[in-house]
Amino acid sequence: MILTSMQYVVWESEYLRHAQAAALGGGGAYMVEQLFGSGQFEAVPAQTVLPPATSAVVSECAYRAFLKVPQAGEPKANFSNIRQATAGSAGIDLITQAAVEFKFPLEVKIVPSQYKGPLPSGLVGLILPRSSAHKQGCFVVPGVIDSDYTGTLMIQVWVILPQLLPQYSSIAQLLLIPYDIPSPGIGERGNAGFGSTSPSVGKGTKSGTVFVLGT
Repeated sequence: MILTSMQYVVWESEYLRHAQAAALGGGGAYMVEQLFGSGQFEAVPAQTVLPPATSAVVSECAYRAFLKVPQAGEPKANFSNIRQATAGSAGIDLITQAAVEFKFPLEVKIVPSQYKGPLPSGLVGLILPRSSAHKQGCFVVPGVIDSDYTGTLMIQVWVILPQLLPQYSSIAQLLLIPYDIPSPGIGERGNAGFGSTSPSVGKGTKSGTVFVLGT
């Protein structure tokens, strides 16, 4: 199986998650560096002499990660089975869940897609418009989907004129990007979205540093 760049991002994130869990639960039978292929085990010759038990764990983690890789084809409801439009697509098409009627000019609505979170650990999802969306007279407002969001992936849409957006419309796409933060928060997002983690008005907040990857 030859992975596209987007597929590899998902596979690598899932493999690292499974490998770390296996190393922590292995009772010291194998080292984290052995499963990650890092440190003294980064060179190929060092990896070829791994104990059979360790090689079996590596294969199992790799297989589980492959099960989470989106494939090209028809879209499915579960995120792990979302399909790319083509094998070379950078983004994943988001299909609308139901028909939505816009009754007024310049109206904005939150349109549910067919898919739910969470995303693979260590990845953030960017909701962006498809290039053909403007032909339907509607515009997608870019959004961010955090990896721990477990609710329905929603698309924010505004229109120029009143119209009916049909069910199964493909006006937006999801682009997965790796990210890292210096100190993760202790809370859980769950299915809350659209401002759920914003601080309440009147409460003090600590300042922080935002790290932007890929300038």
